Amino acid sequence: MYRTIEAIYRQGQIVPLEELEVEEKSKLLITVLDKPKKKNTKWKELRGKYKGALSSVDEFISQKQSEKLLEL
Repeated sequence: MYRTIEAIYRQGQIVPLEELEVEEKSKLLITVLDKPKKKNTKWKELRGKYKGALSSVDEFISQKQSEKLLEL
């Protein structure tokens, strides 16, 4: 039977965060979940890069309304 429990590593020991009912000298398989690495922040470099190149919401709506009139 497989179970998953949460534990922390503190002062060189693995400390379960809940009661662990296993027999003495039982073998345990431990999977370490590393903290995620620092997220990619390259998107911040784009801030202001396309200013004036992209239309505003109002311009977009106006364009769509003009296209709709041409369809009729």
